[in-house]
Formats: sequence, C-alpha cells, structure tokens
Amino acid sequence: MLFRFFVVFLLLTSQIGFSQVKFENFDDLQALLTAAKTRNKLIFVQTKSDNCNQCNDVARAGLSSTKLREKYAQNFISVEIDSKSKIYWQLLEKTGLRGLPPSTFFDAEGALIYQFAMTTSAEMKYLEVADEAIANANNPASKEFEMKYKNGNRDKAFLKKYIEYKLSVEQEADKLVDEYIDQHTIGDLSTIDNVKFLMSTAPALDSKARKIMYVLLPEKTVDSLFRALPLSERVKINNQIINKTTRIAVRQKNVVLANRLSSFVAGTYDSDWEKANFFNQITMLNFFNAIKDTPNYLQRAEPFAEYTLMRYSPDSLLKKEEIARTRSLERSRAEVKKEGRVEIAYASFYNRYASELNNIAFNFLTYSNDLEKLVKALKWSKRALEINEELAMDKSRKKNPYMMDTYAQLLFKLGQKEEAIKWQTDVIETAKLWKADTTKFEETLEKMKK
Repeated sequence: MLFRFFVVFLLLTSQIGFSQVKFENFDDLQALLTAAKTRNKLIFVQTKSDNCNQCNDVARAGLSSTKLREKYAQNFISVEIDSKSKIYWQLLEKTGLRGLPPSTFFDAEGALIYQFAMTTSAEMKYLEVADEAIANANNPASKEFEMKYKNGNRDKAFLKKYIEYKLSVEQEADKLVDEYIDQHTIGDLSTIDNVKFLMSTAPALDSKARKIMYVLLPEKTVDSLFRALPLSERVKINNQIINKTTRIAVRQKNVVLANRLSSFVAGTYDSDWEKANFFNQITMLNFFNAIKDTPNYLQRAEPFAEYTLMRYSPDSLLKKEEIARTRSLERSRAEVKKEGRVEIAYASFYNRYASELNNIAFNFLTYSNDLEKLVKALKWSKRALEINEELAMDKSRKKNPYMMDTYAQLLFKLGQKEEAIKWQTDVIETAKLWKADTTKFEETLEKMKK
C-alpha cells in the first residue's frame, strides 16, 4: 500500500459506507468519450488500488452520500477501473501520464482537467474536487491554452504560462516542461528564477528538468533554494516527486530508480534516522510488491518486520507517539506563526508500525507456504492488532476488520480452523460497525466452513 509520506493533516471519520456514485461500464476509451460527448458530460475516473482493499473502502466511503451521487450524476459519467483495465492504459497513452492517481477528471475529448492523488472518507473533499474539475473545464483560459498549443505555439513565454496554468489546476505538465527546456540554451536557463520555476514543477528523479537543475547551479545552491520555500510548498513538491517517480519506477520495473527514490524519501527526514530508515525500506517493499517480484519482497520484508517493526512494544510505541505528537504540534504552531497559516494538525507515524506489520503478514499469507514463515507472520499480525488497539486515534476504530481478517486467514492456513472461523465471524461484525463492504469477508468465512 502506498501512503502519502509528507501529508500534514489527518482526516478522522467515524463511518464508512457503500458507494452511491453510479459507476458505468464501457468496453474502451472511445466508447466512454462518445458517451460523454453525446450526453454533454465530463468524465470522472476512480482508479482502485490493486493491493489495498482498505484504501478502496476509504474511497467508497467518501463517495457514499446521496448529495454526492446527485452532483456526479448531473455533471459526470463515472467509471471505476484498475491498472489492468483497457481504459486505464488507453488514458495513459492519450494523456501522456505515467500513471493514474486515485481520482482523475477528463473532458469529453479525453483531456485531463483535474486529479486528486489521495483517497479519503471525507465526502466534502469529493464535492470540492468535483467543483474544481467543473471550474477547470469551463475556464476559457484552459481551452485557449489548448488551442494555441495544438496550433503549434511553442513560444518560450507561452509554454511557461501554460505550465504555470496546469500547475495551478493540479495537472502534471512534465511534457511541457521538457519542451520548455528544449526551447532554451543552458545559458538562457542559468538563472535563479528559472531553477526555482523548474523546481516548482516537481520533476521526477529521472527527469530532464531535475538533471538540468543540478547542471545549472551547484547542488548546495539548489537545495538552499528549496529549503527557503514555505513548509507547505516543500511538502507538496516532495509528494509530487515521490508519486511521479514511483509510477515511473513501477511501470518500467526499474530497480535502480526505485533505489534512488528510497534514498530520496529517506533524505527528506533529515536527521530523523528512525523515519528515514522506516520509509527507505517501505519504499523498496512497496516497489517489489507492485512489480510482483515476490522473492525480493519476501527476502527484504522478513528482517524488516522482525528487527524494525517488532522492536518496540505497543506501550513503548504509544509513549513515542505521544512525544512525537507534542513536538509535531509545536512545530506546526511555529510554522503557523511564521507563514500565517491557520491549519494545525497531526499525521500519525507510529501507527504505521501496525499497518506495515499487517501488510507484510498478509503478503506472507498470500505468497508463502513455508510453515516457519507463516508462524512468524501470525506473530506479526497479532502485534499489528495490539499496536492498532493501543494507538488508534479514533477510539471507535480500535478493532480493525482488515487486520483481523489477516490474522483469521493465517490461523486457517496454519490449520487452526475453529479459531479462524471465530475470528472471521468477528471480522464481519466489526466491518459492519465500520459500515464497510463485508462481501469478501463473508466469502472467506464460507470457504473456512467448507
């Protein structure tokens, strides 16, 4: 499961519900575009995670209200796809994107108008992004830029304005940035302003723009320019660099780039060696899992679980979490005073020990039949449940059905059928309290009973 490493807010909700946005099915992109033109609608594409059912349930929760259903039905044709879908790959080819974030919006011609790179159970956020998409589609500036670009305008000033516009409406502009660079000599680009401009585009680690930045100015100068930016801007740029580079590395199955990415992620934590080591290893595990390199995943995951994630007791993690929360809020208040922001919030770190132990345990359940390793996975799964119960910020979520499901399935695979059935029954009851989809949990229980 890929998390947003630098998000500076945490949304807490108490319910998860079934999706009420109506998703339609189409054989291919052309059929979807034809329907959008015929019905004079925009297009909303929700891309499901291939390896995070909980992420999908969170998105389903956010898309669950009647108000949202009406809004989307009135303005969009909505489709739900995954990375194996024909439409997914056709959209990548048409738009030049290197991957689709969870939520993307297109006009009836297939042009990207907005993208939202997170899943959330907050209904209002999906209303907000819908409004943004509609506003972008109706913005005459967008159509004017597109028309001039299609007609061959590659003027330097025009390209810069077009890039700035795309960034302002949360659209990637990597292709335009490359064209902008190609229109200049190295001498033309060698200014502080140009380096800051290229930096604002959040260039992926293997991109032309990033390489050029470090040719134009010394590394220390580039880094000092970045550190001079407000915290919120640095967070946003780092998130975008990570997301872009992750999609490229996974698509190319590029281990070298993934290693560069893991080092980059670790470097964003400066002197916090604990987080640096944690996310360095998580980045590589997520990469190997995404490209389905099971041997490398299992080889790396076992020592990470045993010697990093199991290192602290739940009680110790709670104490560390309380200290970290206090320090984080103090830093946030300092940033508010410095930058004039009004938002103070906290993103939990130590509860990630629970989620990552669960992820690794589940993957060993899925990929391994080694009895000794499965016994270890059961131990990791149990610790995940204990940590989650101790650290859950939302007290109604102390019992997590997804983690409980992992534990129940491991019990079953290890031959403890009666205990597994008892746990899986509790999984379903807990999922109902969460208002989560219980279909897969019920199917698992039926298989256990046979």
